[in-house]
Amino acid sequence: TDDNGVEKLLPDLVETASLQPHSYLIAQSMIKSLSNEKGGYSLRKIFKGLEQGVRAAPNRAEFVVLLRNLLNNPPPTVGNVINRSPPTPGDVVALHKVYSGPDKPSPIYLRDPELLHYLMTTIFVPNTKAAQLKEDLRAKYLYLLAFAASVKENDDKTLDTSKLNETYNILKKLEAAISKKGSFGTELNSVISEVVDYIHVPAASMALIFWCRYLLLETSYYEKYFKMYESSLPLLLLEEIAFQHPLQHQHLFSLFADNLLFQNRSLSPETLIAIRKLILDRMLYLVQLGYVIPVLNFVEKHSKRLLDGNHLSYFVRKLLEMTEGPYSREYYEILLKLIENAQAVLQSGTETKSLTKKFLVDAPNLIEGSQSDRRLKNLQVYFS
Repeated sequence: TDDNGVEKLLPDLVETASLQPHSYLIAQSMIKSLSNEKGGYSLRKIFKGLEQGVRAAPNRAEFVVLLRNLLNNPPPTVGNVINRSPPTPGDVVALHKVYSGPDKPSPIYLRDPELLHYLMTTIFVPNTKAAQLKEDLRAKYLYLLAFAASVKENDDKTLDTSKLNETYNILKKLEAAISKKGSFGTELNSVISEVVDYIHVPAASMALIFWCRYLLLETSYYEKYFKMYESSLPLLLLEEIAFQHPLQHQHLFSLFADNLLFQNRSLSPETLIAIRKLILDRMLYLVQLGYVIPVLNFVEKHSKRLLDGNHLSYFVRKLLEMTEGPYSREYYEILLKLIENAQAVLQSGTETKSLTKKFLVDAPNLIEGSQSDRRLKNLQVYFS
């Protein structure tokens, strides 16, 4: 299943696996076995999600750690670091020693989501801890990130490190660029012009997502540098990342969603409206690239609180212009709700009314008497 399906089904799996230790043991053993099959690597995300969910249950944390070590069998040093959250700089030094030695372990142990998040935020999100790290220690953080992102384990358990140095050097250049004085202010444009050359490397583009999140949500970027009638360079950078890296769409969507939800009381209503339209355009671009249902679900859930009728009508019109039937039932049912919420504005425009009528005519067979069926019939009458 896709990310959206995993997000829906994971809570039920966590609830079932939390009932008894043997339930969790069976579930994780099966997922681990399947993940080792060809094409099964993505199942590790379910493994980690289940682990995090069950670990929060009473008296389960120690059992979760023991089973993880049993199934994954990491080297002792690596296992100790991964089991500790968050790691310390000393842990990073220990990991670096293991992964820079002659007998390097599999990179899969470094791909623990919590460990990667710690490494990314420490280096690429400005904070007091990062400022205190010496240059040689920062280099070790970057090396571990590069190793996790670029080294491949072959079927015979040998390691392909051909892209390690390139990835490490690009991450090092990226870190130097965003660490420049004024990178969040007067030098922002020149920094973005420089880092755009690095986004073809997935690890660098992910680091920039972390950096842009801080820039947009934790600094005064919108108050000081956002212009309603000029392109926003950080958002253009994120758009380019979306185009180049489909596997990072979920992270980009999360950032765009948080930008829409962020309430900046110091901005004028006109500026807030302009920002929301720009963010909606980026969400529509994700839809165009195939990341559809999570975007529609989010907009439908928050439409009444965050978006006025004009914004919602704009979003629906763009959706109808860029998509063609046949539509999935889920897509159709969500869009019916959006049309219902914006029906007055959609009805008032000749172009939007025509697009909406065509969409309603092309409806798939809905369950007779269902809420969606009643909504469809009411809208067909309204737009007739």
